Amino acid sequence: SGDPWVALTDDDLAGRRGIYVERFDRVAGDWILVGGGAISDPAYDTDQPSIAFVDGSVYVAYVSDVGPTSQVFVSRWNGFRWQRLGPALNQAAAVDAAMPYVADVAGTAMVAFREPGGGPGTSGLIYVRALR
Repeated sequence: SGDPWVALTDDDLAGRRGIYVERFDRVAGDWILVGGGAISDPAYDTDQPSIAFVDGSVYVAYVSDVGPTSQVFVSRWNGFRWQRLGPALNQAAAVDAAMPYVADVAGTAMVAFREPGGGPGTSGLIYVRALR
């Protein structure tokens, strides 16, 4: 459509942080909420969204505070609703993941994120996952 899209973090009425996606409708001259609400699970605080267009689809990667750790998830807009793509992408479920970045790499959605590790003096390890 050529209209800009953004993924953002906002608090709901209960005070939980969620991920929302909006697109700018040039005709209406206003931002329109895509999907009618948060794309993340409302039971958990969620932040650090990243959005990309890949092969005609919109992907959003984000971090959700699930239990004792932060987990990376990805959702895709199917034209009607947001679909979460599988389980968390974390390499190690018992450690926090952060800073997800979703991108189009030769027509494939790829997500990079960081987890702690790598030994003393390092800032962590970077993992990359292809979404199929």
